[in-house]
Amino acid sequence: MGCISSKSKMTNQQKVDSQIIKMHSEFDIQNIKIKRLQRAIQTQIDQLEALQTDQIQSARRNLAENKPESAENNLKLKAIFCTQISSLQKQNLQLQKVLNDLRVAQGTTAFLDVSKDVNSLLSDEVMTAQNDKLQEILRLSTEVEKKQAVIDTLYQGGTQDIQYEMDILMAEIARENGENVVVEQGQHIEDQRQECEVMVIL
Repeated sequence: MGCISSKSKMTNQQKVDSQIIKMHSEFDIQNIKIKRLQRAIQTQIDQLEALQTDQIQSARRNLAENKPESAENNLKLKAIFCTQISSLQKQNLQLQKVLNDLRVAQGTTAFLDVSKDVNSLLSDEVMTAQNDKLQEILRLSTEVEKKQAVIDTLYQGGTQDIQYEMDILMAEIARENGENVVVEQGQHIEDQRQECEVMVIL
């Protein structure tokens, strides 16, 4: 019986070792993927902020250099805005894709599922030794959630700010053409956007 018990314990220990290795492997893969996505998100945010600054400055320069009576220049300016807005929208879509990828990565519970299996096999002594590693996994998940919330706020605020700036500039062009346009925070100029969409498609 002693031999059987020893063999049984050895088998359980092998299972524990295998599960721990699997858990650590899952965690390492997850950690690398999250860090890679965080770097990609930061790159996208930096590019988005640079694009916003460049587009607003460029739009103001173009507006200042064009005369109200020049219909041809106004059309050219509208085309420039359309190209810039299209570029910004494309950048925003790329950022959103990275955010979605992060959500998928964060939602992967394989390493947590493995940890549950390990918990059912480990003794109290071994579990205590592994507790720090499990706590690190949970801490990382919490940090990712907090960072994601900050990124979401930056993304939403940034797109609203740039759209408002663009609405103001497009309204100034419309006024040059004799149109009476009032821009409020959060309001978009649908007819201008439709013209942009047509130009981009063409």
